[in-house]
Amino acid sequence: MRRARRSASASACLRCNRPTAVRPARFAALGNRRRRAFGRALCLVLIPFPGAFAQDQLGETIHWAYSAYFGTGRYELDNGDSTYVLGGRPRKLIREPTIGEQGERSAGIELFFPIAVGVYDFDPTNIGGTARVDNVGTVSIVPGAAFEMRLDGRWSLKPFVHVGWGAEIDGDASAWLYWAGLKTQARFSAESFDWMLVNGLAYLGYSNDTGEDGNLLSVLTAFEFERPSRYEIAGHQVRLHWHVAYTDYLNELKIAPRLIGTDAVQIDDEWEIGAAFSTGEHRLGIKRLRWDRVGIAYRFSSNGDFEGIGLTFTSLFDR
Repeated sequence: MRRARRSASASACLRCNRPTAVRPARFAALGNRRRRAFGRALCLVLIPFPGAFAQDQLGETIHWAYSAYFGTGRYELDNGDSTYVLGGRPRKLIREPTIGEQGERSAGIELFFPIAVGVYDFDPTNIGGTARVDNVGTVSIVPGAAFEMRLDGRWSLKPFVHVGWGAEIDGDASAWLYWAGLKTQARFSAESFDWMLVNGLAYLGYSNDTGEDGNLLSVLTAFEFERPSRYEIAGHQVRLHWHVAYTDYLNELKIAPRLIGTDAVQIDDEWEIGAAFSTGEHRLGIKRLRWDRVGIAYRFSSNGDFEGIGLTFTSLFDR
């Protein structure tokens, strides 16, 4: 995103000046290696398609075109730069997946319309200022479809594909955007809670009007947990959800900051920890807006160079 230079006072009100923890380099490197090795071990043990997809080439610099995929949140780099993405993911269920008495299967079909708006500054106390045209950097919409197949009472398979378009508001660039992949889910039950194992493989890419293109290949392994609570909302029992996820970027990912003169930050994996609540099959909502659940997630890379706080409105299998 491009933007005119701001005053120092304007920047200061938007970022938290966090104290920087100083650790000896050898201990920091050891911790990073252990976290990354543990994450890779999860992928190798739990996913049937491991390192065969790895690439030797260095990863592409991240592009605003990926904002519709990464979703709503504030993403901060260790050099202090921040990017704010505001987005929604309207969807339309066409058909539920079913398994007949004789074992015949019918795939579920769901349509998605992810929309993302990239803004330079985000102040929740000044929505009008956030929505100013000169504060909006990019906009993109990437419609798609998912086809869920239930293999039995426990396992589900879901291929998905999205193709769309995005542009910088100042007219400097536009791009075709796409991603496709496959997710699996296995459900298990315990005495007081249910838990799910989610795996996924996704390929993302873009091609802009100047001939530039890029792509990412990611592998996801996640655990989701769910349990009922003793609370109610509008007569419906509240259910609590939490998850832990690990994503490995097989061709490595570089994030290029907007601040001139700072170095790009390279990440090759990402952790996510989140919590949410729902009212089961009765979706939460305000007027015509509906969500499966409402929660928050914290995302960070093993090397500590990337972190983000975002909102979550659905399970990782459906996201």
